[in-house]
Amino acid sequence: MQQMPLKKQLKMLVKSS
Repeated sequence: MQQMPLKKQLKMLVKSS
C-alpha cells in the first residue's frame, strides 16, 4: 500500500466499503 495520511486512507476505505 502507498504511504499516505491516515485521513486519506480512512476516506478511501469508507469509499471502498
